[in-house]
Amino acid sequence: MMVDMVNSTRTACQLGNSSKLRLFYEIFINTMSRIATRLDARVVKNGGDSIICYFPGTRDCVDKSCLLPVLTCGLEMINARMALNYGLQSIGLPAVSYRISADYGRHEVAKDPYSDTIDLFGPTMSLCAKINSLSPANSLVIGEDLYEIVKTFSDFTITKCGEYRLDEFRSYLLYVVSKGSSKEDDNDVLTGRRDCIIEERTQDKEVLHL
Repeated sequence: MMVDMVNSTRTACQLGNSSKLRLFYEIFINTMSRIATRLDARVVKNGGDSIICYFPGTRDCVDKSCLLPVLTCGLEMINARMALNYGLQSIGLPAVSYRISADYGRHEVAKDPYSDTIDLFGPTMSLCAKINSLSPANSLVIGEDLYEIVKTFSDFTITKCGEYRLDEFRSYLLYVVSKGSSKEDDNDVLTGRRDCIIEERTQDKEVLHL
């Protein structure tokens, strides 16, 4: 999952003052990180105006319900925006908007031998970052691979909202998630899924799912 602030460069220019800018980013990052941690996610990267996290509980996802925290986390982050902005504005800082993207697949993990720091890399992480820029502000967008697993979840409305062009011939569908009964038509499910699965190398590497 990736959470990325909208128009962060413009906001940084408007704030100017380094102490205000630092406080602005700290409040945003800490708010998102607390929600992620509470829903059993692990935050692995903090880019100042963005965070990346994964959900260890989805490593062996035999039961689809293990993906519920992923959708719940994204929507709780969206729902926290009103309180977050109230707090920011009460101390003279601007309101914030952000995009959230999530997908499902295999990741390889690079671990720092001298600290607890880890990094994720692989095609799924790359796609998750790319579709984030296509997400509407203050929305949770998921990729086609995650959609295929969670499309039957009755507690959510999942609606097709666009696509990401993989190449000249292939597209990867995107879906926006909101809370409520799903009205997605089963006939709208893509029949030809992308054929760009990369063999994972497991030797000396830990394999995780988003």
